[in-house]
Amino acid sequence: MTKYKTKNPPPKKILGLILSPTRELAKQTFEICKKLQEALHSLVKTSGFTVNLFIGGTNKDHDVKLYEEFGGNIFVGTPGKLREIFTCENFEETFDIKDLEILVLGKILIFF
Repeated sequence: MTKYKTKNPPPKKILGLILSPTRELAKQTFEICKKLQEALHSLVKTSGFTVNLFIGGTNKDHDVKLYEEFGGNIFVGTPGKLREIFTCENFEETFDIKDLEILVLGKILIFF
């Protein structure tokens, strides 16, 4: 995200991926990212990055529709839901792992 210190990243360029083992942890992480987004906005007067939350128990089509409408630069979510989202037709062409600048694996030992 260093390239975007003074300008906004493209709305549908996924730059960060934060994996959480549980929905609750993903929600907490999402809330922190939103607060960071708001703080950056007040400091540099740009809209900055956008954050999306993808967790189990939500409607995949609704999640995809929100992304298509508003974009998203940082995805926070659970592994199963993110896999479901990334295998949608709409994301196969959008997501390129080479664009990732941040990858966070929360409590990684739980995944194995």
